[in-house]
Parts: sequence; structure tokens; C-alpha cells
Amino acid sequence: MSNSSLVTYKKIVSNKTTGRGGKKIDKIFLHHMAGSLTVKQCGNVFATRAASAHYGVNGSQIGQYVDEKDTAWHCGNFAYNQRSIGIELANDGGASARWHVSDKTIATAIKLIADICKRNGIEKLKFTGDLSGNLCMHCYCASTACPGPYMKTKFKYIAKKVNALLDGLKNEWLDHKTPFKVKVAAKDLYIRAGAGTSYKKVKENGSYYIKPGVYTIIAVKEGGDYAWGKLKSSTEKKPKWIALDYTTFIG
Repeated sequence: MSNSSLVTYKKIVSNKTTGRGGKKIDKIFLHHMAGSLTVKQCGNVFATRAASAHYGVNGSQIGQYVDEKDTAWHCGNFAYNQRSIGIELANDGGASARWHVSDKTIATAIKLIADICKRNGIEKLKFTGDLSGNLCMHCYCASTACPGPYMKTKFKYIAKKVNALLDGLKNEWLDHKTPFKVKVAAKDLYIRAGAGTSYKKVKENGSYYIKPGVYTIIAVKEGGDYAWGKLKSSTEKKPKWIALDYTTFIG
């Protein structure tokens, strides 16, 4: 599992569990910091108490405290911790302001969440008001007021904005004129025989994963909730496609 490239400050803390017990990331929990903390200050808190989150956001700044491959102690339920990413949002107002969170912090969190979804195969963010959705509140798992009364009104909005970004990422790939080059950084990106996750995996040099590096894309198609690129090394008998949302456009 990779981490977000949007991070501006990193302090990995020891209060976590190594690995995820084989569980896949399929949920995102939002928390509020119950204070106007910088991302550095938030990391300092996690360094001194038996709690943690993967990320913290204040304004345009994003801090990281636990690698995504590891389990943060954030939602009060270990089974859900193993399946989720925890994100702390800084407040710019206290209890009298319903623990308000600034628009800038929420906008940055939306970009971070879209990035997390893209890299972890979460095709659509769903807020259902309970644990059946994949955008969740801390209070669903623990007896707490977190994420605060103001943030509780923003979850539908956040899900809508994240999904718009995910759709926009797909459409953006379709607008690029082929051929073009992309950079692959992930080590766990599958090569498939067609434009979609339903196609079989294709083995290349003994592995179903494409190696990190720069590749030429000769065709682009939609497939499910992703845009897919056909590799230049494809042949008629052995077409090779990768999900472009897990790559970086070079040109």
C-alpha cells in the first residue's frame, strides 16, 4: 500500500499496529481534533497517547502519522481500524461554534480522500449514516461526540465532492491524445487483458504486477469506474491494460 503524495508534514508514531491482519482498506473515518492544532501539533499528541490516525489536516497542510499499510488506533474498534483510514480535521472554532472546521480544511480533506480512494480501489464514496457506508463518523464505533456537530452536517457534501473528483479523474484521462507516457510508482498495480477489473490478469516477466517505471499508453477506454490505458508492449494475442488512475501523467 502506498501513502498519499499530498502530505506536507510527516511524523510516524509508534502508537499503531504493524500491518492490517490481511484486511483491505474499504472505509474512511473522519474525526475532529477538538482544537485548532497544526498538523505538527497533532502528531505530537499521538506521540504521547495511546491513539493515532493516518492523516491530519489543517488548512492546506496534510500531516501523516501512520503508514497506510499499518493500522492506526483511531475509531475505538480494532476490526474497523484494520479496514480503515483515519483522518483528523483541525477546528477553527470551539464548542460554542459547534466545533467548526474551516472550508479550506474540508477542501483539502476532500482532495486527500479522493487520493486515498483512487489508490485503494474505492470506486465510490458512500455516506449512509451508519457503518454500512464507507465514509464513517468516529461516533459510529465509540461513545463520543466526534467528529463534532458541525462536521456531522458535512458528510453528504464531502462524499459528493469526492465522487465528483473521482469521476473527473476518469474523464481527464479520456481527454488525453494518445500516445502518451505515464509513470507507475505503485508496486501492486495489476496488468489486465482488457479495460476493466473483470478481465484476467496478465503475467509480464513472471509477475501480474507492472513494475514501477515510465510506460507509453497507446489507447484509453472506460471500464467500470476507471479509465484504462493500453500498454505499447501489447500484442494482438496478448493485450495489456492498466488502470490509469493509479499512475501519473507525464505527456
